[in-house]
Amino acid sequence: MSRLIDNPKRYSTLRLNLMEGDTLEAQEALYDSGICYYQDIVQEMKKFHTNEYPTNDLMQYFSLPYDKKREKIIKQKILSAYPTVQVEGNSLYAVLELNMVKDLTLFELHDFTEQIAYQYKYGWGEALEYHNFKTQNSDHITVRLYHSDIKFATGMVFEQWMRKSRARNRRKHTPER
Repeated sequence: MSRLIDNPKRYSTLRLNLMEGDTLEAQEALYDSGICYYQDIVQEMKKFHTNEYPTNDLMQYFSLPYDKKREKIIKQKILSAYPTVQVEGNSLYAVLELNMVKDLTLFELHDFTEQIAYQYKYGWGEALEYHNFKTQNSDHITVRLYHSDIKFATGMVFEQWMRKSRARNRRKHTPER
């Protein structure tokens, strides 16, 4: 089993861009400096919708056309999947908050993750990428859930990432004797 039900969240890396105010063209990639927009992004993602994507529950768009039986099983186990963001250290991560009633097998987790990546690239996430957020301080930003080096993690794996990251940061900031 995937043990996703122990921490029903799917974490992934994301990218932010600061947009030029007048032209709304990408001005600057926001790596570790994007956390100041955390609250703005959370609020925008909660209310974001289009005619094609009237809800931010990604399970409404979940589809496995090559395996309808597995699609049905996954939909019975995961009732909803809402994207948001989370701050960890100096970085923002995309988080898919899941309402689950039963754990996924590893094969189902793989299919679920592949389909969510597809939605991030071509579906709801793509529509979000073309939506410019106007922040509280009047900056304009975009959020890209899908990018070429995207990484997904269960809660357990994400915690391992964070422990390793904290250990690296401690070593960098610990003076040598």
